Amino acid sequence: MPSALVTGATGKIGPLLVRELLQHNYEVRLLVRSDTIHNSESYHNSESYNPFNLYSLAALPRVKVVCGDIADYKSLSDAVAGVDYVFHLAALLHVVAPPRSMYDRYYDVNVTGTWNVLKASFHAGVKRVVFFSTISVYGPGKYGDLLMEESALNPVTPYAESKALAEKVVSHFNMLCGKKAFVTTLRVASVYGTRMTGNYERLVKFVRKGVFVIPDVQGRAQEGCRPLLHRRSEERCVSAGAVRTLIHEQDVVRGAMLAALHPEAAGKIYNLTDGRIHCLEDIVLAISDAFSKDILLVKLPEAPLRFVADIMERMQRCGCLPERPCAFISYIASLLDKLMENCAVSGAKIQKELGFMPVYDLQSGWSQALKNL
Repeated sequence: MPSALVTGATGKIGPLLVRELLQHNYEVRLLVRSDTIHNSESYHNSESYNPFNLYSLAALPRVKVVCGDIADYKSLSDAVAGVDYVFHLAALLHVVAPPRSMYDRYYDVNVTGTWNVLKASFHAGVKRVVFFSTISVYGPGKYGDLLMEESALNPVTPYAESKALAEKVVSHFNMLCGKKAFVTTLRVASVYGTRMTGNYERLVKFVRKGVFVIPDVQGRAQEGCRPLLHRRSEERCVSAGAVRTLIHEQDVVRGAMLAALHPEAAGKIYNLTDGRIHCLEDIVLAISDAFSKDILLVKLPEAPLRFVADIMERMQRCGCLPERPCAFISYIASLLDKLMENCAVSGAKIQKELGFMPVYDLQSGWSQALKNL
């Protein structure tokens, strides 16, 4: 019976991956930090069932919880002994404007931790390690550009920088292994699904209210981005609005399994996306369709919106406006900053080389993600 170790098993993708491995008759080990085991109420409280918490995962057949930390090579070495595959999801994730004190922590967890995983896996004779990176290593794209695996990296956040450095560690390790390279890197697109947090969770809440303002990046609100909405091929695209690259959580799991098992995947880097490029309007309409409700889309040039937000922030700092309304404006502005990033990333390589076919398009994906709301 094949076996796998999953780091970061209690995150957003980890529980789904664990259950997928079990469906394929794997024995699964979960590397979990001691503080997570001892301090997590979900691990000790079996009264309220949650299929994603640590307690529920640990109760599944063929699942073993191993206490350890990717920063601790000894515990990691013990955990990986005898397994066939390693899925390395554990990471210190992105936070907005992290304090300088977190920078070293990003390096320790995401870079040094990755090196420990690779080293322990090599000495344990692991067949394949799947390393989860992110498309944020590319940084903001230029309008009209489609980012490929060969595109230059330009990370702009401490999280993205640490992931780019971790990728260098992986590439160096594969180079040392030569023809026996066994690590596959997945640059995962923005993930949405039933367990969303962050910007897309906020976007869903706004769309549900029935009205949404879409800033037009280049001020051509009358053109919109509709010509790009249902484009199936990944041609080089030009849009009046910023574009995004997404993937449904279940397709992330399918891509990870393929990266682990396909013989051609060893030593390579793949963008993992739904194979399409979407603009903000595209995403908003898919969410509103999932709720089966009409939505009023108001397209306005971006510059005036940001001008108003800036004026209100200045007035608030001068004491001319109460804090709460301006805090809301600042909150909206920061959300729009993220959503309006231009991030068109191609997923053609993994489809061509490994035969990856996403199950969910934008409409079916959001319908599944929001079915219980």
